[in-house]
Amino acid sequence: MESQDFPIFTDKVHIEKYNDKKKVNEYELYETIGKGAFSKIKRCSKENSKTCLAVKIVDKDSLFRQRAVRYSADGEPIMLTNLDKVYEEIDVWRLLKSSWVINLYEVIDDEEYSKLYMIMELAEMGQPMEYDWNKNTYFRRQQVFDYILGVVSKIKNLENLSEIQRIEMSAKWLFYQVANAVEYLHCNNIVHRDIKLDNILVSSENGGCVKVCDFTVAKILEDPDEICYDCEGTPFFTSPEVSFCLKDGYLPRPNDIWAIGVCIHTYLTEELPFNGESDIEVQIATKDQDYKIPDWMGEDLQDLLRGLLDKDPTKRYNIQEVKAHKWFVY
Repeated sequence: MESQDFPIFTDKVHIEKYNDKKKVNEYELYETIGKGAFSKIKRCSKENSKTCLAVKIVDKDSLFRQRAVRYSADGEPIMLTNLDKVYEEIDVWRLLKSSWVINLYEVIDDEEYSKLYMIMELAEMGQPMEYDWNKNTYFRRQQVFDYILGVVSKIKNLENLSEIQRIEMSAKWLFYQVANAVEYLHCNNIVHRDIKLDNILVSSENGGCVKVCDFTVAKILEDPDEICYDCEGTPFFTSPEVSFCLKDGYLPRPNDIWAIGVCIHTYLTEELPFNGESDIEVQIATKDQDYKIPDWMGEDLQDLLRGLLDKDPTKRYNIQEVKAHKWFVY
């Protein structure tokens, strides 16, 4: 799967079922590893290959019936369907080829078949955190945390560190690579707009690495200073200017920076910095509540989080300032 010509586009699909297994063209499908409202992700492998991949299966008929709205660079509404948004995601993915993101290898889209298949890279360790619906927050996945510590221990001696210090070390390794991914996107005039813990994946590739995924609401900027007018993203992780997008719109790059700050805070504390019982409560908290930094955090970490979670997007760090911050030094 190492080529600069991906993704491949295939317009014919052939389905085989045998012994409780399913094959789509030359790919054998295995267990489900993720689900969305109108899609699911399964582990798969290509015929005669030992490399494990992932396939996102999209229900085209359901998405076509759902209407959505996008706003032009001039703030004018554009009506579209949620299926159109899938094709927009593919348009973004066509521009990406990096070790910092999940790479898309093939799109199988037969106009006579109701499913669309997106064959992509698999980051087998998965997300560093999972959402607990009962507690309304995220918790670290122990298996992934242990794996990260194993990788970091080859760089830094962790033997005499406290548990909090170990968590902080793992966060430095994790989120510096997330910053690399965001820098790659921003340098290519792409904004992700939904950076969150669910869209950060850990892989054992090259001795351990982090990859950003899911470009459903990502946007290709026609101009570096292009204004956005739509409130895309997940409320827990969207910045105040996006949650309450006014007629003047907002610059999208600082929103990705804010999301990194929310991710770091949540990973370290297992508590969201701005929370509520509904999306609107979360958005109000994000806009109106002061950001409270836990007392145990060191000076460098506090400084980083203040720069990431500054409610004024013009004062918020840019991605180069994030990467250069001294907190990331082991």
